[in-house]
Amino acid sequence: MKLYLDDWRTAPRGDGFRSADNYADFLALLDKYRDCLEMVDLDYDLGYDSLFTGFDALKYMKRHEMKPA
Repeated sequence: MKLYLDDWRTAPRGDGFRSADNYADFLALLDKYRDCLEMVDLDYDLGYDSLFTGFDALKYMKRHEMKPA
């Protein structure tokens, strides 16, 4: 599974991506597909009202030892 995090752009079509437009939705997808990750595409800036960035998503993955296969 390929995961895509971006608050503004949409995931590439037809490439098997699941997309999230905010940090919480991304974590939900990440936990759901943690055993079959192929790729993760992270946007850094998740909007002016977000408390999190793509870097926070990466740190979450590191803390929980998640990485694409």
